[in-house]
Amino acid sequence: MMKRAALSLTAFLLYLVSLSAAETIETLAARFFKSAQYRDAELAPGGKYLSYASLINNKYALEVYDFAADSRRAIASKAGDDYSLSNIYWIDSSTLLYEVTDAWKVYAGASVVDVDLKKPKPIENDQERSSYNIVDTLPFVDNECLVTVIDWERGGQEFPDLCRLNVKSRSYYRVVVNPGNVVGWMADKSGVIRLAFAKEAGGSRVALYRVTDGDPWMPLPLPGNSTVMNFDPTGKFLMIATTEEENDLYGLATWDLQKMKVMGRVFRDPPYDVGAAEATESFQDTTTGNVVGIKYHTDKPKYIWFDARYREVARAVNIAFPDKANEILGFINEGREAIIESYSDRDPPGIFRLNLETGVMEAMISAHPDIKPENMATMKPVEFKAADGETIHGYLTLPTENSTSLPPLIALVHGGPTVRDTWGYDSEVQYFAALGYAVLQVNYRGSVGYGLKHKGRTWARPVNYVIHDVADGVKWAIQQQLVNPDKVAIYGWSFGGYAALAGAENYPDLYKAAIGSAGIYDWKAFYKSDKSDKRSFIDLIYGGDAEDLEKMTEYSPIKAAAKIKCPVMLFHGSSDRRVPSSQSEAMASALRKAGVRHKLITNSWVGHGFYDPKKRVKYYIELGKFLKETLEK
Repeated sequence: MMKRAALSLTAFLLYLVSLSAAETIETLAARFFKSAQYRDAELAPGGKYLSYASLINNKYALEVYDFAADSRRAIASKAGDDYSLSNIYWIDSSTLLYEVTDAWKVYAGASVVDVDLKKPKPIENDQERSSYNIVDTLPFVDNECLVTVIDWERGGQEFPDLCRLNVKSRSYYRVVVNPGNVVGWMADKSGVIRLAFAKEAGGSRVALYRVTDGDPWMPLPLPGNSTVMNFDPTGKFLMIATTEEENDLYGLATWDLQKMKVMGRVFRDPPYDVGAAEATESFQDTTTGNVVGIKYHTDKPKYIWFDARYREVARAVNIAFPDKANEILGFINEGREAIIESYSDRDPPGIFRLNLETGVMEAMISAHPDIKPENMATMKPVEFKAADGETIHGYLTLPTENSTSLPPLIALVHGGPTVRDTWGYDSEVQYFAALGYAVLQVNYRGSVGYGLKHKGRTWARPVNYVIHDVADGVKWAIQQQLVNPDKVAIYGWSFGGYAALAGAENYPDLYKAAIGSAGIYDWKAFYKSDKSDKRSFIDLIYGGDAEDLEKMTEYSPIKAAAKIKCPVMLFHGSSDRRVPSSQSEAMASALRKAGVRHKLITNSWVGHGFYDPKKRVKYYIELGKFLKETLEK
């Protein structure tokens, strides 16, 4: 018996060793960066069906779940077909419109189909001459949606007219002529276009209002720095996000369209924005169309449900899943069941079906069914003081493996810059943690969600502060004795790629490796080459400040490559239409002339992101090897 037990123990230890050996950079990259099984789940108006993009044969296809029939059906790509699903819209309770992209993620057409998915019909659109953008699906107006049509033969107007697209006839007709400065439109629940958002000289925007079709437009006297979220069901009130002072936070308020003033108090949640367009999402009931709740981000996602039925279900679900973000997509089967989407920092999103009579929760589909939450790392919200005393927020994830030594650190810098890192499942973060690295994500000044002062109004604010706020975050983690001070890398995509190289330049003794992917390293060259909408994104976001633009050379890492001491990895897709690959090629040339150790990887099948999941996995294998070479000496 003793001999048999010894053999069993030996076999068990060998099994553990084989498991450990299997966890290579290659196997981890393949696991964490495979495409999600589903995305973009949405209930149909009336709640009889659930649509989502489903991964079929390594491409996304439209799939519909029929609750009454308890069955799924899909429109899959044909063999050899390079097209993949991009967007799905419910036009009414039984009609969908879906858009596809080609292998380069370029828009390649749209089709309309009944819920049986049997006979999709393409919407005729000469892409060389014109294109359209969906403004409102008008889910309670049969067969029609609102679109703006851009005529490329007329130069691709900055201010296109508003049209109605009839999905049955697959044709559109003009309903509002753009006066020449309107950049956005909003309809009420009945489909009447009653709000327009115009761009004024200098880049500021003003809201215009009318009571009904045919009435003249008039300025809507909203408080300064306000954004409109939705009409209420009656069409007499607006849900708005508003600030009171330049440095104030956004708060949620009700605007009376008859009295033209804010009604009641403004709901705020310091130090976070509530209702800011970039950081808040609102939810409509699929049966009534009423706005029933909002989601905004504090250190974790936060939901406010206005409807009593939604609040009751949310309480029950939060008890069942206490450490998750639980989103109610709506109700089905005459309100007897609720559809929930749930996720956490350790668990990818999944769809659940909750029986409100029995309390039974049934899992329907998971984005990453092979991910085991119990093996994932915890993303912890943190805050620290920057060198100038400003409070900065972020997230720290420590590696899952137990070790007596402090782990290396990766400062993962988000792009944008007018976005923010949020709490939730992140494949990059979990990949790095599985490799044994701690990950710090800093919502530096220039990020959204923390008020206008934090976001700033000029291009130079994030370009400057990202360098120092991230470095101060790294120093804080070192002072807290959470990470190894001699093994720190900085890494980011796009604007984050700029931050990585600029950080290595300004703090050469802090970082031992820098990775810039699709980054901007010569701001002046980028500004001159950027032609999106005939304007640079700098102009689009900040209005183009001449004084700030003079600082472009000063803030360009390409001009100070000799200050960088650590090894550098540059990656860029040669098909990138957002940031040209010439940025990385020029940066590599500057590093070579300065004698800085570096490697440049370019790929023709990559744009400002990945088209092919195989290319994505290969990229992260290269990244993992580079980190191992530079941080684990």
